[in-house]
Amino acid sequence: MMDRERIESVVLADLARAKAYFEETVEPKLLERRDVYLASKEFYAKKFRELSKKTDFRSFGFYAYVQWAKAPILDALMGASRVVHVVGCGPEDEEAAKIMERLIQWQVAQQCAGFQICEQWVEDALIYEFGVLKVWWERATEEREFTAVLPDEQASALMSRPDVEIRDVGEPDYFGDIPIRFSQQFVLANKAVLDNVSPFDMRWSPEAKTLESANFVAQRQRISTSELRRGIDQFGYDERAVRKICESGGGAISSTESEEIMNPELGNIGAEEDPARRQVELYECYVNIDTDGDGVLEPMIVTVADGKVLRVEPNGYERVPFFMLAAHKDPAKVFSTDISMADISGELQHFVTAMVRQILVNTSISNKPRKFINVRKVNMEDMIEDHTYVRCSDDPGGAVLPEQPTQIAGWTMGFFELLKQYEEEWTGRTRYNQGMQAESLNKTATGITAIMRAGSQRSGLITKNFAETGFKPMLKFLVMLNQRYMDSRQMIRVFGRPLAVAPDDIHGDLDIIVETDVGLEKRQQMIGALTQYLREVYPYAQQAGLAGPEHFTAACIKALELSGLSNARQYFFTEEERMRIAMGKAGGAAGAGIDGAAGVGVPGVALADGRGTQGIDVGNAVGAQNGGVGFA
Repeated sequence: MMDRERIESVVLADLARAKAYFEETVEPKLLERRDVYLASKEFYAKKFRELSKKTDFRSFGFYAYVQWAKAPILDALMGASRVVHVVGCGPEDEEAAKIMERLIQWQVAQQCAGFQICEQWVEDALIYEFGVLKVWWERATEEREFTAVLPDEQASALMSRPDVEIRDVGEPDYFGDIPIRFSQQFVLANKAVLDNVSPFDMRWSPEAKTLESANFVAQRQRISTSELRRGIDQFGYDERAVRKICESGGGAISSTESEEIMNPELGNIGAEEDPARRQVELYECYVNIDTDGDGVLEPMIVTVADGKVLRVEPNGYERVPFFMLAAHKDPAKVFSTDISMADISGELQHFVTAMVRQILVNTSISNKPRKFINVRKVNMEDMIEDHTYVRCSDDPGGAVLPEQPTQIAGWTMGFFELLKQYEEEWTGRTRYNQGMQAESLNKTATGITAIMRAGSQRSGLITKNFAETGFKPMLKFLVMLNQRYMDSRQMIRVFGRPLAVAPDDIHGDLDIIVETDVGLEKRQQMIGALTQYLREVYPYAQQAGLAGPEHFTAACIKALELSGLSNARQYFFTEEERMRIAMGKAGGAAGAGIDGAAGVGVPGVALADGRGTQGIDVGNAVGAQNGGVGFA
């Protein structure tokens, strides 16, 4: 094994390179894109110094683009119609795939508040071209000590339990009961966790093309010395290193440029009176390093704080747990510095801001023009204080001369229209797909649909990109975490129905597929196709033995989900409920036969009194009376 000093030397060198690259190249770009998104007054005060002295208007073109693009992406990826599905690679894995899909759906949507997390993930990707999501498995236990007096049989059963550690066993009392002092492990958390990571907190090897292939990736965190001390027991931090950091005053931490801009108050944290509140800069590093000298890199997790290694352990995930989204991915490097939507939309936003400011200044001057005054003929005190009566010593027409306002150039509004055309061409955000074009040149429904489909192609492409490069790998990783770390039975509720999931239920060779044709027009086409299948194809397929009730149910559920009904499955029987119905029918028929009334409960068969029956209830009731299995 490589010695700890060698590991520390390699990791600290990697961290220094990654921090230098971030501060010199990545951080300035992130801040620039943030300024364009927020359209801050300070940003435009530096960009247009003279105009900013007269008006602080700014355009929010890039903000509008991000909010417009985010909505359909989230609707596609997190809406009722799920675009990502778990499938089994063989027939024997189909049932495990169904259970795993429901489990993941519950974990993302309910256990981890997935919509809010994914919303921030997508928003960071659109703003910074660098949205990062972290996925890991959290397991926390707590040991509690108990004292009990138990009979011999119960005491023996307690001693044989693997989760119980016997501390002390006393002598049996008069009744033969044994006093036992024991400790038991209780699981406080055993679940998958999804969390957003700020783009400003990521560090990586400058030469890496992707986060997954990088030899060094780190997440920067600010934690208190109290959390650092608790990490000794929770995470196995080096106790001696932790003590040195805490005794030195909490570690040498300095705010980054981005922190000072986004939250200037962070600079005052070091002044905390309580030593347990003082901040420490901690890096959780995922590195590929040759630990045993065989020339092969092994994935490791190394935790560093204040230049000291706190923990070194093998990376059980076998990859970094970070998943990145970017609307414009650069194949040559992790973070695209050459092109982004902030650069494209920002140029137009700056033009609009400057032009509108000039128009506002011109309008202000036109509405309240400046005046040239002969101070010898006009009482300046009356003019300045805007009195109703202004004293003059001569003809006012020769004493006061208003400035003739300059008319706005005739091509100004046409220039704004040109900028709008550029925006539609460069970003794909048209007035049609925003629902803002009232006077359409094409009044037919087919023509308008074609125009809207063309306008939504750009957002559809981004959705496909996000689904394939971010959501798919993330969910594959989530499948692996569940199969590897779920070690106890769990009860969850999916669409209001309980589902018991045991570790053996989700093992198998499972994969993820992505359906990315989820635009509005495509969704309507799929609903129409499913409706036509149910109305025209299914009846003939059922008669020919090519389709059954399960196919009918699947088509109905899919059509309802595409229509926006997320809990469509609850309106149909589950497989277990259908089996109970079938058993109820069989019990009713058997009971009718025993009772001697042939045909009771069988549709279409006349009863003894000449009445016919079409209902299941009669047969069920008779079956129940005669020991059959009745359907309630």
